[in-house]
Amino acid sequence: MSDVTIKQLATVLATPVDKLLAQLEEAGMKFSDPEQSISSKEKVKLLGFLRRNHGKRETAGDDSAPKQVTLKRRTVSELTVNPGQRGAATKTVNVEVRQKRTYVKRSVVEDQGKVLDPEREDALRKLEESQAKRDAEEQARLETERRRQEEEARQKAAEEARLKAEEEARAAAAAAEAKAKKQDEVIDPAALVAETVAPVAEAPVERPRRSDDRAGEAAGRHGKPKHASGHRGRDGDGATPSKKYFGNELHLSQEGSARRTGRKKPRARPLEQSRSSGAHGFSRPSAPVVREVQIGETISVADLAQRMAVKGAEVVKALFKMGVMATINQVIDHDTAQLVVEEMGHTAVKAAETDAEVSLLAHAEVNGEAVARPPVVTIMG
Repeated sequence: MSDVTIKQLATVLATPVDKLLAQLEEAGMKFSDPEQSISSKEKVKLLGFLRRNHGKRETAGDDSAPKQVTLKRRTVSELTVNPGQRGAATKTVNVEVRQKRTYVKRSVVEDQGKVLDPEREDALRKLEESQAKRDAEEQARLETERRRQEEEARQKAAEEARLKAEEEARAAAAAAEAKAKKQDEVIDPAALVAETVAPVAEAPVERPRRSDDRAGEAAGRHGKPKHASGHRGRDGDGATPSKKYFGNELHLSQEGSARRTGRKKPRARPLEQSRSSGAHGFSRPSAPVVREVQIGETISVADLAQRMAVKGAEVVKALFKMGVMATINQVIDHDTAQLVVEEMGHTAVKAAETDAEVSLLAHAEVNGEAVARPPVVTIMG
């Protein structure tokens, strides 16, 4: 801190100059002129003297040394302000800047830190204990979660193994059943030939007439032929069973007979089923029907589908596959229609436009005599 005069110090302390000179003299410092400078050490000495006089107890060490010093500084400056209007005079504004600084003795700060250290240590100790407790609880929770996951994984693996074993057992049982069924369905060729020849070789045996025989005779009287069957009865005789009529149907397949009578069809009798269904049952033709489709210069998609006996949606789908966007009512040309017909497995035949006229001229009858007429001459211009 720079030296100041006694007069300035008296102004700062708000004390008369004469009183300040008297206090300095009592403190053992000789000053006669208010303009003399006073140093910082002399100020500290004066402060200690005044404290002793005011009854404050001296402390160990330097009692006169202040524990906290606050400095205040005030600066006044002038600032010229332009009003911003043409012709207006400038204004001068006084600006006062006040600064305040506080200096604290280092020993005081250290003593306060020593006082706070036990409290801080106690707080830190409690914080560490709570943190350790939380860590232990978190570790226990993680351990419990890990054990639970391991138990769930073990139970899941055991359940999967059990399901797999059951699936394998079911598959093995199904395979064994299929194998046994296949063995039961094996047809012996010798037995098949014997069963086919037996009805011809053996003579019919007279059996008592039953209601089935009477039904067969009634069918014969109505003009419906009776067909012999190679099926043998349970007793092994070769008598021919009579026909059964259901709903004006001459013959029913094995499934139809079982459905009509309410009985279950036999499981392992493929020979009788094949003979019954093959002899009189309806069989759908396996080979596709190839048609000759007559196509003119233009034809609609609906007419083309009708001539091929297919649905119009199938023809539209075929056109879409060929890259032609067409509807069922749209007209397509001859080449496109021919490609569609060949794509769907039929034969395309071009229909002549003059077929109707040729047929009419062929059947026309000319009446009268042909007479030559004079030429027609046209004079132009």
